[in-house]
Amino acid sequence: MLKTWPYSLKRWKGFTLIELLVVVLIIGVLVAFAIPQYIKSMEASKADDAAAIVKMIGTANRMFSLDRNGYARGALNNATCCPPPTYDCGACNIGSWSSCQLLACKYLATMNWDDKPYDFHAGNISCASTGQSDVVACARRCSSGRPGCTQSMPYKDYGYTINNAGVIATAGGAPKAP
Repeated sequence: MLKTWPYSLKRWKGFTLIELLVVVLIIGVLVAFAIPQYIKSMEASKADDAAAIVKMIGTANRMFSLDRNGYARGALNNATCCPPPTYDCGACNIGSWSSCQLLACKYLATMNWDDKPYDFHAGNISCASTGQSDVVACARRCSSGRPGCTQSMPYKDYGYTINNAGVIATAGGAPKAP
């Protein structure tokens, strides 16, 4: 005759309170480590995107300068540059050095700048203070209330600049540009 296991399955009706508390505690510890890492990864992704866009704006502004003998200057957003998708800022004026001319004259591709978590600027302006001279484009973590601009404290001063030689510099502890 086979011996049966001393504990019958009828006796096991569920988990004890201690077992449930241990499981909840383990899940809580895992979440406590995972959420900050997730936020950091998301911010690094946004920073990589900003560095790539700064490189694109810098290249476009250097091409603009070769054609126009001067860099375009100003913020690139949907309020100062014409609203997407047309960016028809009037004629491609030779005497104008507005950042909108980068879009109107097709130096830059059409993009909704206000959806980005960074403010982008063209020209030699103080966007992210890195001590870099001859800045042709820069990006700074935005502080306005638009949709992509929710800021986490450690990341609020992130920024990138690019000079006329194509060298990208970081500001505010931003990750090194790829």
